[in-house]
Parts: sequence; C-alpha cells; structure tokens
Amino acid sequence: MQKHDSRNSIAGNSISSIGQLVMQTTLQNRAKTIKNKWKPEFSRFKLKCYYKDGNSSVHYSYDMFHKYTAGIKQRITDEQEGLTKLLTYIFSVQHKIKTAVIWLTFEKEQGTEKSKFDSEIYKGVTHNKTDKFETILMQKLIFKNDGTLNLEIAKMQIVKHLEEQDIIRKRNMQNANSQAKQLIERSNYVR
Repeated sequence: MQKHDSRNSIAGNSISSIGQLVMQTTLQNRAKTIKNKWKPEFSRFKLKCYYKDGNSSVHYSYDMFHKYTAGIKQRITDEQEGLTKLLTYIFSVQHKIKTAVIWLTFEKEQGTEKSKFDSEIYKGVTHNKTDKFETILMQKLIFKNDGTLNLEIAKMQIVKHLEEQDIIRKRNMQNANSQAKQLIERSNYVR
C-alpha cells in the first residue's frame, strides 16, 4: 500500500512541477508582450504624465505608419502626427493631470530604448488653487513638408532657449547678490 502511495505522490509532484514550469513560462511570455505592447521601436518624442492621484505614465510618439496603396504596403514617417497625438492625449485627460512633460531626442535612429530624451519641448501643469491646466513651455517646432522634424532648427531653438534661461538665472543671481550687499551695508551702518 505504501509503494502505491509513494508512486502517486511522485507522479503528483512531477505533474505539479510541470504545471508550475508551464505557468511560469506563460507568465514570462505575457510580461514580455505587455512590456513591449505600447513602445514603438523608433520614437522622436516621449511624454511623461504625473497624475493627481499619484500615478504616472510614459507614452511614446508613433511616428511611423503603414499605408496600403493599390495593395502595396508603404512605410510613412510623420513625426508631426506623432507629436499631435501626444498633445491630443494630454488635452483629453488634462482634468486628471498634475504635470505633463514632452521630451525630444535627436538620436531617434538608435531606437526608443537607447535614445536620450533630454530636450524638454513642452510642459503643462495644473495649478493647485484654480485647478486649471496651463501650458508653461511650448517650443515651436518646424516640420518639413514630409512631416519629419527639421532637426537643425530644433537644435538651434533649444540652444537659444537654454541660453535665455541661463541669462535669466545669472540676472537673478546678480539681483540676489546686490540685495545681500545692501542688507550687509545697512546692518553695518546701524552698528
């Protein structure tokens, strides 16, 4: 009787281990599918949304489309359409968003995974008092007739924006230094 029970337990253990292995493989495949589901291979823009409920999400622009003409599949790149879809998404859920930021990459050819999205071109925030969504930064981008971004002009615009920010920062530092000197002079005069 014990031999029969031990055979059943061995068979039961091997079946359960096979079941666990199959389940683990299935879950790994699903995780890979979910991970890559909403991320295009090449993307020019990246949107990061921070919501009022504490959650956040990342969205990428879909710049490449396929169009069938007379049964022939054509690959079309339209970065302007990709950016338009991101902005449309922002404005469709603006009542839920605390902050939304769109970044631009100049390294699109490396792929979405390896690209550095380091140039901020759009920022929108919701004010706490008025609960109104407002755009505080919107770089005007120039697109070519075929829908691709004019990278040279975009780089110049971003450099110009950074230089303007640097000038403002320096001016604020000079004002703060002069106010500090005035306070020190007043305090010395009082003594």
